[in-house]
Amino acid sequence: MSDAGAAIYRGMDRAALDAAYNNTTAVHDSADFRDRWERRSDAIRAGKGAWLDLPYGERPRAKLDYFPCGKHKPPLFVFIHGGYWQRNDKEMFAFVSDGPRPHGIDVATVGYTLAPQARLTDIVAEGYDAGVRMGEQVAKDMIAVRIGPEMRMAVVASPAYFEQHPPPHTPQDLTVHKCINMRLPTYGGLFPWGLEKDGREVKVRGEGQLVFNNLGLRLSSALDGLGVAYMPEDQVLPYVADGRLMRVLEDWCPYFPGYHLYYPSRRHTSPALSLLVDMLRHRGT
Repeated sequence: MSDAGAAIYRGMDRAALDAAYNNTTAVHDSADFRDRWERRSDAIRAGKGAWLDLPYGERPRAKLDYFPCGKHKPPLFVFIHGGYWQRNDKEMFAFVSDGPRPHGIDVATVGYTLAPQARLTDIVAEGYDAGVRMGEQVAKDMIAVRIGPEMRMAVVASPAYFEQHPPPHTPQDLTVHKCINMRLPTYGGLFPWGLEKDGREVKVRGEGQLVFNNLGLRLSSALDGLGVAYMPEDQVLPYVADGRLMRVLEDWCPYFPGYHLYYPSRRHTSPALSLLVDMLRHRGT
């Protein structure tokens, strides 16, 4: 049964959600890729030894599939898909186990419910078992478990752009540049660029005609010389290394706490959630 025309989330039907959030609509052969992925995944899930739909929470989609490699106490690769508003699910991503399992690595693909907008959700009020946020955004009454390394932002633009516009040396210099901005529903406007040096914090809201809620579009716009972008460092370092982007204001971009899994401290933690927390826990230095 088609859900075309029916309101799915905040008054938006499937077509409106696709237009706003489904990036694959811009890829002309995405349907062919998806068809191949699904056929391969169906074969893997039907194969011998697959453990399917193991529950780790109370929500209908809180299940995982487990694909063992057959070796004793192997390492585990956990794949959490970039699901877009239930358009994708764990079933279509079983094919990722083709890579790790021949090398003695078990694979788990995780299902979950994902809201189609970047906002800070009250997981208690909305019935979620756990959530993921930057460490500094987790409420004090939550248990927070670090699942990734510290992060850092970077201010970048292409060499071609800086040939036409003098590189900024202070945050105030950004006010005369074409800034590629980001809009988040949580903030009700443009997301400010947080810069800090020697204990002095500056929130910059630069001018610019380009505003996105998508990281990839901000990156491609910077590479095309359309302005200055404020991006996660790990996303731009390869382009800085090969000269396609230039980094500025590096001394104004300190490290900050990275992603944390968090859940209510007053709620009983199920064995399945405890297992997931242990699997995702960051063990780096």
